[in-house]
Amino acid sequence: MRNVVVALIVCGLGLVGCSEDNEPLAQYTVQIVSLPDAVAPNQSFEVSVQVLTSDGDPVTKATVDLSASHAVESNETASLVETEPGTYAGSLSLQGLGLWSLQFNAVNGKGTGSVEAQVEIVCAEAAELGEICCQTENCLDGLFCVLGACAEDRLAGGAECEVDGDCLSIDCQGGLCKEALAPLIGTGDSSPDSVQWTTILSSALNDPTGLGFNPSSPSELWVANLGSESYTVIVNTGDPGQTVLNFPDRSHHFSERLMAISFGNQGTFGTCGDTRNDYHGNSPHGIDDFMGPVLWPASIKEFQSYECVPSFSPLCPDAANVHLDMLHNTPFCMGIASAGGNRFYTFNGLFGAVELYDFKQPHSDGSAGHGGEDHADGTKKRYLNLGLKRVANVPSNMVVHPENGWLYIADTGHGRVIRMDPDSGTGLGFQNTFITEKPIEAIGSATVEEVVPQDAYAVFEPSGLVFHGGFMYVSDNANGLLTGFDMEGKRVNLLDTGLGEGALAGIAVGPEQRLYLVDRIGNRILRIDP
Repeated sequence: MRNVVVALIVCGLGLVGCSEDNEPLAQYTVQIVSLPDAVAPNQSFEVSVQVLTSDGDPVTKATVDLSASHAVESNETASLVETEPGTYAGSLSLQGLGLWSLQFNAVNGKGTGSVEAQVEIVCAEAAELGEICCQTENCLDGLFCVLGACAEDRLAGGAECEVDGDCLSIDCQGGLCKEALAPLIGTGDSSPDSVQWTTILSSALNDPTGLGFNPSSPSELWVANLGSESYTVIVNTGDPGQTVLNFPDRSHHFSERLMAISFGNQGTFGTCGDTRNDYHGNSPHGIDDFMGPVLWPASIKEFQSYECVPSFSPLCPDAANVHLDMLHNTPFCMGIASAGGNRFYTFNGLFGAVELYDFKQPHSDGSAGHGGEDHADGTKKRYLNLGLKRVANVPSNMVVHPENGWLYIADTGHGRVIRMDPDSGTGLGFQNTFITEKPIEAIGSATVEEVVPQDAYAVFEPSGLVFHGGFMYVSDNANGLLTGFDMEGKRVNLLDTGLGEGALAGIAVGPEQRLYLVDRIGNRILRIDP
């Protein structure tokens, strides 16, 4: 009885904290369970504590508050919730750099307890993958600051985010990333500095005009060089240990004035050139327009094995010896696009038309198909009255859309992009051409639609063209701009490469979903890391 009276007197005088039963409050032990040593500014982090009695039993149904104080910044507070008996957890984000003092206070009707701790808000420099960051500039080259840590890629549309920089679209709304529009050319202010640039190759090139990744060996990037009429192959493209091979063609015919390259899906690729077959002015026959697409093996091994077969030239190496086939109804060929198998579309710059070639089988009179002259089995179609216009020395790339099957064409001379339905049109009969080849079938009235009209002034000399992720990317030779369009032809993104007039031509998407481009003036292959 005496102890109860003493407790009532002590509690009544307010000398100590008392429980609901007018007993002095017990002193609880508060232990830190989880707390990071350091986090980035505005990065939400998780904390948890355990509240125990003096006997080590868990204290339940307590109110646990967290207060964070800083020498300069305003205090921040958070409430923790009980996640299991005696354990309380919550989250907090802090902005100011430096040390923050944390105090956890726990109380219920029978006792109280507290504990102090510290957390540091830091921004690392040259942070590696997974390390804390404040912004992308804090991370090593090629990494991005995402959710407060360096990551290989920003977040796609629909992912949870905290700030705009977490997202590929640079647009975080309501805690979710918005979808990026044509993100391969960046999502910043469209200036050259709004993306990161990686130089893949700055040697062994001579006016590169076209490029493409080999689907049979995706790490291989093949480049067509107009200046040297050669093929440069980069193996393990972009890796520190990448290797480079070069295959010259000394024929002045098969690779004369190379414009474009396109890979098929059966181990071959096609090329063609901006020429009427004059052998650089040295032809004994003059200009005869005996020119068109060339079929090649998409195989380094075959190039190395056959480039010294002396069927066309006593000089070795000579890529002319490697070619599998050639057909000859596209003088001034400005672009080429695979139609599957050994079938290819070409841009006829002399007649403003498009041809469709089917090489069928390689030359029957060559060494295992290489280096022969038998053109008898190939078939040809010519789509007339398309009104295409060539610009000398500027590739006009084409590509078949993988879903709708239409042929999309960079009509360079008219400053527009059009598309043609290859299954449309009316047969107008066959026209005899060269006696060593089958007649060519003429097709009239094919369905043609403008995707990017000339009067939209969105492109001026469109050259490179590629599809990716539901968007169409076009390079402009006139001004060094890369433009992203939706499938309706609306411009949704733009990047000024800063390379200027005459630099841009072929573009390609690599296996890591990055855009590669030629810099004709600088004799380089560049990659955009948005």
